[in-house]
Amino acid sequence: MQTNENTVVLGEVTDVLLWGFKLELTDRRTGERLEGYAVETGNEDYELDDAAQSIRNRFGAMGYSVNSCTFDTERKYTYDAVKEFEAAEPTNTGKEPQETEDDEKSSYKDEIEATLAELGE
Repeated sequence: MQTNENTVVLGEVTDVLLWGFKLELTDRRTGERLEGYAVETGNEDYELDDAAQSIRNRFGAMGYSVNSCTFDTERKYTYDAVKEFEAAEPTNTGKEPQETEDDEKSSYKDEIEATLAELGE
C-alpha cells in the first residue's frame, strides 16, 4: 500500500515461486537431440511432479519428446501490483470505466452474471 496526503493506493503484493528445469529433448520430426530449459510458476499447492508433467505436455504439443526433466533451481519473484500498474503502458480498451452505484449491494455473482450477459453467453 502506498499513501500520500490525500490518496491511498492499494494493490496485491505476492511472492511467486519460479522453478527451473533442465531438459533433454528429442525433436520427433528430425530425431535431433537437444538440451532445453523450462520455467514453471509454483506455489505451495503445486508439486514438482505436476510441473514436470506440464512441461512434458507443452513440449510434446510442440513436437518434442522430453527424455529427462530435472529440477534445477528455485527463485522467488515478488509481484507488486501497484508497481506493475504504474510501470505499464496505458491501453485503450474502447470502454469507459464502469462504477457500481453501491459496492456493498453488489456481489461477485452479480458481476459475473453481468459480464456473461454482456458477452452474450
